[in-house]
Amino acid sequence: MQTVQHDPFGPRRLGHANLYVTDWEKSAEFYVNVVGLEEVYRRPKVMAAFLSNGNTHHEIAVMGISGPAGRGLPPGLNHLGFELAHQAALVATFNHASTAGVAAYTEDHDVARGLYLTDPDGNQVEVYADTVKDWRTQRHGTIMADSPTWSLADTAETRDIPLP
Repeated sequence: MQTVQHDPFGPRRLGHANLYVTDWEKSAEFYVNVVGLEEVYRRPKVMAAFLSNGNTHHEIAVMGISGPAGRGLPPGLNHLGFELAHQAALVATFNHASTAGVAAYTEDHDVARGLYLTDPDGNQVEVYADTVKDWRTQRHGTIMADSPTWSLADTAETRDIPLP
């Protein structure tokens, strides 16, 4: 097994799991009423709910397979999300992935920016950096607005939020 030397831009923790589900509202109710998580916000346009134990904007997300985010896929894992300390780490991760020949795409989630990769077995992985300290000011209730667009070229160091 080849070992890769990592620089200080590596992920600091597994931040969330995102699941494809047959009924996103029923699944959200399960995670609230049975597991005990809080529903932080929902996005009906993409048939998704985001649930938290209070540490971050979501530790679990559920996305309906009949919606645009589910794309008709079977229920199961959508992706694992690894939290980075800051946006500069997204650039470093992109550079590592490019060097390894791994394609990536970006998403802006308002409270975080993510870089999506696929592992050798086809599992999707997101590495992301939060862009606001107080996510509850921007993420609560029902959100109908589309997410903004973003690319690595748009990364502004002034939006980086140093987190503990």
